Amino acid sequence: MDPLQIGITVTSVMMFMIFFGMRVAFASALAGTAGLVWILSTKLGLEKAMFAGLGMAGTIPHSKSVTFASRIATYIYFDWFFSLPSWNNKKTI
Repeated sequence: MDPLQIGITVTSVMMFMIFFGMRVAFASALAGTAGLVWILSTKLGLEKAMFAGLGMAGTIPHSKSVTFASRIATYIYFDWFFSLPSWNNKKTI
């Protein structure tokens, strides 16, 4: 199967799991990992694809959460910086 057919099949299975009551986060994580392993197994073989797919699936959430945490820290810094008295000179009429 080519990657497009694998993607359509895995997405259909994910929708089936969601329809029957599985939480969206768990269904998408399971479907994404299974699809990644399935696509890699067509090129590398199943044994190598299991290790590569599970390794890649672990790095993606880490990279997304690290960039999200740095954005939150930046917004907290901006809030502190722009609340300083030199920036907050509001004149009353």
